[in-house]
Parts: sequence; C-alpha cells; structure tokens
Amino acid sequence: MNFKKLLVAALPAMLLASCASDEPGVNTGGESTKGGLYATIKLDVPGSRSETTETPGENTNSNDGYEVGKPYENNINNVTIVLATLENNVYKAQAFGTYTSNSAAPSPTENNVYTIQFQDTLIAKLKEQTVHIFAYCNTTLSDANFTPGVDLSVMESKMESAATNQGIWQKSNFMMVNAPNSDIPTYDMPDEKTLLNNYNSPEKALNLGTVDVARAAARFDYKPVNENLYDIKDINTGDVVAQVEMVSMAPFNIAKSFYTLPRVSADGSDNGWEICGDEVYNRVTGVGNYVVTPNYADKITNSITSLAGNYYEAFSGLANYEALTMYANIKEWYATADNDNDENWTATDKDGYKIWRYVTENTIPQIDKQRKGITTGVVFKGRLTNPAEGSLMASAMNNHKPIYFYNGTCYGDIANLRRVVANLDPSAAMRLKFEQVFAGKNYLKYSTNDQGERVYEVLDNDLVDATSAENNSTFKIIRPSADNQYYVYYVYYNRHNDNGNNNSMGVMEFATVRNNVYKLSVTKVSDFGHTNDPKDDPDPENPEDPDETPKTYFQVSCRVLPWIVRINNIPF
Repeated sequence: MNFKKLLVAALPAMLLASCASDEPGVNTGGESTKGGLYATIKLDVPGSRSETTETPGENTNSNDGYEVGKPYENNINNVTIVLATLENNVYKAQAFGTYTSNSAAPSPTENNVYTIQFQDTLIAKLKEQTVHIFAYCNTTLSDANFTPGVDLSVMESKMESAATNQGIWQKSNFMMVNAPNSDIPTYDMPDEKTLLNNYNSPEKALNLGTVDVARAAARFDYKPVNENLYDIKDINTGDVVAQVEMVSMAPFNIAKSFYTLPRVSADGSDNGWEICGDEVYNRVTGVGNYVVTPNYADKITNSITSLAGNYYEAFSGLANYEALTMYANIKEWYATADNDNDENWTATDKDGYKIWRYVTENTIPQIDKQRKGITTGVVFKGRLTNPAEGSLMASAMNNHKPIYFYNGTCYGDIANLRRVVANLDPSAAMRLKFEQVFAGKNYLKYSTNDQGERVYEVLDNDLVDATSAENNSTFKIIRPSADNQYYVYYVYYNRHNDNGNNNSMGVMEFATVRNNVYKLSVTKVSDFGHTNDPKDDPDPENPEDPDETPKTYFQVSCRVLPWIVRINNIPF
C-alpha cells in the first residue's frame, strides 16, 4: 500500500511555554507532575506532487501505478503518537501524546510543526527499553484507548454511519494509522537521566524516526461508458433487442468495524497474524496471504444471515433492491464529482474516472468462504429502454404491462405468453411451469369458433398477471414501476486480486482493502439483470452463494491502485 510519512521527535520535560510559542499549538497527553516530555511532528501536507520522492513500487499488488490523492484526502488535523512495548507478540501502549488543531487544516504549502506533550512519569518508565511507535491521525480515539497496558493489536474502530463523508473518510479529516507493508518504527530509549537532562530544548530534540501512515478507508471511483447506455443483443442473431440505461448505483455490505491497525496472516485468522505486515500475492501462482478483519471466525463458521448485523446495507437483509438507501443517480453525481488523479497510473483507458465514495476494509478468510452476503459490492440500477420496434417487449412496455421471460427469451405480456404456452405439448416444461404459476385461473382453456379461431374463456383484457408470490422465481417478470419505468438490477462484488478465471476462486480475490482505489466501470451488459423482487427472478442472488460464478449478466472492469507514498523530511 502507499502512505505518507510523519517524522517524530521526542523532546524533554523542561521545555518552557515560551520555547513553543512559535509552534501551531501544544496539547497535553494527560496530567504530568514533571511538566511533560514533548514530541515535535512536522506534517508535510501531500498536496504538492513535486515533493513526492518515492513511488509505491514493490510494496503493492497493483500493476497499474498509483494515485497521489486529493488534498482533502491527505490533510491531518490531529495526531496521537503512542509509544508501545512488545511483550509476547503483543503491542502494549505505555505512553502517548496528542496534538489537536482547533482551526482549519493548514495549507499544504506551509511548513507546519506540531508540538506534543507526553507524561514524563510514563516516559521515564520506558528507560533503556525498545519502544515501538504508532501514529493515529484524524481519529476520535480517547485517552482511555491508550492507557498503559492496552493491547493495540486487537483495537477495533467502529463506524457510526456509512453515509458519504462520515467517520473515517470525512473530507480533510481522513483517518490514518501506521501503514500496511511498512515496518513499525522502533527506538531504544536512553536511561532516565539522559531522557530528562540531555534533551531539554527543541534544538536538542530526541529524534524517534519515521512513521509511515496510510488511510484506513478504501475508495471507489467510477467511469460511465457510452453515456450509460448499453445494448442487449440476441445471442443467436446479434440483433439489438433493447438497451439498458444505468441510472444509479449503491454500495452494500460496508463493514461496520475494522481493526484499527492493519494486519495480515497466512489464512485470514488470528493464527500468527502480523501487525502492519506485507500483503503478498503472486499473480502467476495464485499464492498469497490474507488481510484480516474482525469477525473472521464467524465468516468461516456462521450463516450469512447471522452476519448481517456486521454490515451497513447488508445484502442478506434486503427484501428487494429498492431497499438500499444509498443510491446515487449516476448522471447527477458525475456532473459534480471530483476528478481522480490519473497522471501516475499506466492504463490506456484511464481518463473519465471520478471519485464516487469510500468504504471500510472488508476481507474474507479462506478461498471457499468468499460469499455474496459478506462481500462489499455495488448494485447498479438499470432502466430498460429502446426495445426493438414491433417486438413483444415493445408492445408490453407501450401498454405498461409486466414483461415475461423464460430461459432468457422475452414473451411479452401475459397474453402473448399464454398464446405461446397454449401451443406447447402438455408435457413441455414451460407449459407445466405456466400451469404451476396460474393454477386455478383456467388461462389455457379455450374453444374453437366456426372460423377455426381459438376463443379463450378468459379474454385478454381480463387476464390478471401473476403476483410475485405466485410466480416464486418461475418466470422472470419485469414489472413497471409507479412511473411506468422498467428497472433491472446488476450486482458487482468487489475484486481485489483478480485471478482472471471466472470458474475458480482465488486468494483475496473478492475483498476491499484499506488505502486502495478501485476503478470501476461497467463495460458490457449481456442480460436483463435481476428483478426487484427475488420471487420474480428465476436466478436470484443468493447471499450464501460463492462470489465467483461463471454466469455473466454484465461486465465490470476493476483496476486496483494504491494511494501515494509520501516522504516528509523534517529539519530540527
């Protein structure tokens, strides 16, 4: 992953207020009987791309380059520095200091130095020990989160809302912590006398080194194609039978919690996990490890329905697709959305993407446990339009009638469907299905008049369409909405490591990982998608099903990019 860097310097307890008067501000890390020991942090706001001296390179699984990110994705307003000891593979907080700005975020071009005060009573206890340095930026974590002895390894951050610009992705206030794929800085503390006597002014700062930090959120970008219009073609003739216009999109299965510090393990469990360790994936062999998120054990053993409470807009809890609350109108959103930063990634079709929204980290342990009901994804809402002139579909749509499909073939409205079924052999599967749905309605009974024409006992105008309960996934029925539009739905499950094989699931293939940008674009629509009510869909999305499926309703291109590595050099 990619990250920007904070340099930290610890200062002694005798720093006077007048010495810090030129700094933006000082915040204490709690009561101190000895005046406090200070740290100075210089934040080089990553808005100036010319100051980027390092690129992601080998510390990312992306082959497509990287993005610098927007200034509002890189601003830092508050920082808590935690010094921890490592005991039996557990990182225990021992001392901390916090700076919080009460004013607007500083301009990216200004040289800002922030001064943090530690409790020197706690610092003194760290004499002659090796400490591990953690940075928590733009968080709402309280002092209680960092009291001595707290295990930082298992700390979780929880979302209060999945609405746009809330929580960890609020503009100019993105949550950042120690970066994945980055060593945790350490420092060998001197003896107590040296701590308290030798470093007693800003000019004699104790340099604790460099902390790499990364955003805790992931980002979805989107690019429309052909003004959101897609041809649906007959698979036999290649003729266009209708178009689908993608009108809106909504995220689902946004994880409510994630481990504050990133972690990886061989199997996605807590078995030997490594804090801030390297995420590894070999695209040739398919071998890799897993990023670990909370509820990993439940994701292996429990049903999808029981896990619904772990997500916002949980897929398994939807009665229908319209129940999603975070739909964004694609045209309206695109007209005002921010352009991405595409100059540092290598795709030839990179133009046109805009920043849509942010989501939390959500990964699934084990290959065969990647299931639809726990995978973060996007529902695309489409509108049927421009049916082929004179077609059965056009007739049904012009008369605002439900459209019936069987085995992918459109039969128009119920009257046209009945005429087809009535000519079938009584043992034909389609006829048996029709009789099952319309049992007791005698829709197939007719007599023949003197001209040899059929006269049905139920006239066309008296036909009553099947209800969803009666149909129960027998026919695909696309029903007109209250405004006489025909909406269909397409579901995308986010890919992280795409193995390029739709018949075989790969390691971390379906996942969403912090500090990554996922570039999404619908490139093709080959089917009429899903209906709003699963009972009208012969092949509804089942939350318990694996994410990988050979059946394709539409195609979404997904490129995974990291955000930028920032090098912030601090003069003292």
